[in-house]
Amino acid sequence: MSALRWLWALDWRPAEFLLGLEMMRRGFLWLTGWADMASPIYGSFTALADHHFWGLLFLVVGLGQIAGIVINGNWHHSPTLRKVCLLFSFAMFAILMVAFWSVTTTGAGVQAWTSEALNAVMAAVFILNIASKQQG
Repeated sequence: MSALRWLWALDWRPAEFLLGLEMMRRGFLWLTGWADMASPIYGSFTALADHHFWGLLFLVVGLGQIAGIVINGNWHHSPTLRKVCLLFSFAMFAILMVAFWSVTTTGAGVQAWTSEALNAVMAAVFILNIASKQQG
């Protein structure tokens, strides 16, 4: 059990920063059109808005997540900012995981949906970790 306590006590911010960069990367690619959302995989997204909207939203959320890490503690709402951005990240990664999984469960499809699953799990762990540190 001490190994779990040690793991939980680690500073997760560098990994959280990378997850924010992943949100920004995806947002930048969609916003600029370098990667569009023409594939049916993104149907649940494009039914609501075009790739420019999603790109901007992902970019802003990633920036918010990173901003919350950078200003960590210097503004008393920074943990809340981080949790809200991570909650959005969790939801989007979970939707992407289901979208990729529903298309294929072999080859590159497995790599895609398991990658999104890992991102969603990391976002959830970060949310719980931040919340636990706010309590105590």
